Amino acid sequence: MLFSIIFLLMGTVGLTGCSSDDNDNKEFVEMGQVSNQEGEMRFNSENNQWYIYTFTEGTYDAVRLYYPIQLDDTYKTDGQKVLFSGTYGATDYVAGTPAGTELFIIKLTSISKR
Repeated sequence: MLFSIIFLLMGTVGLTGCSSDDNDNKEFVEMGQVSNQEGEMRFNSENNQWYIYTFTEGTYDAVRLYYPIQLDDTYKTDGQKVLFSGTYGATDYVAGTPAGTELFIIKLTSISKR
């Protein structure tokens, strides 16, 4: 019983998220770039963050979530299709996502509605 309570508390602590301004204050270490990538805007209510959802066509588990640094309010519409480019880096976000999902922060160089 005690073990179950400790495990539950550890899971709760691990799932606490970041505030909407945390992306702007993180140290950014570049990992790669994307260019003219299609995606869809989505909102993560667990960490109060907008992200761009992308997937690799023809796969069922190759998903990437990009959390933008300084996203303009114009794009904060759930389900909005976008075309974007930028430089992405690692993030320490914890998300209850399925296997095959990668999470990044991204410095957008361009973004447009589709």
